[in-house]
Amino acid sequence: MSPKIVVAGAHDWIETNGRQSREFIEKLLGPGRRRNDQRSRIILALAKWEKTTFYATDINEKLKELFPVSLKNRRVQVTRALNKLASGDARLLKFDEETGRYRIATPKLRSVLRHVVYQDPADESALIREDNIPEANRLDSMGH
Repeated sequence: MSPKIVVAGAHDWIETNGRQSREFIEKLLGPGRRRNDQRSRIILALAKWEKTTFYATDINEKLKELFPVSLKNRRVQVTRALNKLASGDARLLKFDEETGRYRIATPKLRSVLRHVVYQDPADESALIREDNIPEANRLDSMGH
């Protein structure tokens, strides 16, 4: 199977089966394609986290890795932000009180998050992929 087919298939799956999850993520991030606020940075760090579960300290380390310039000497209240994302009716995260770990609320939401949120290395901003990418341009726009 060629990587081009996999990338195209992932995009098609997100745009059909993951539409509701995508809209939820877009709503969480707010209007506009480029975002530089703390919440967007944390959501990007969640999208880049490879494991299923994580502690607030894990995300704090990921933030330092992803945003070495913009968060250089700034303190981020990661636990507070994660707790907000794990509360209310529209939750991105679930929190396990016994272990102190978080996870993305559903596997589908995690897959969509990892697909649609990415980083612009030029200015460290969080970006959201456009949803109507012509098939010929998918590989370029997805960084492959």
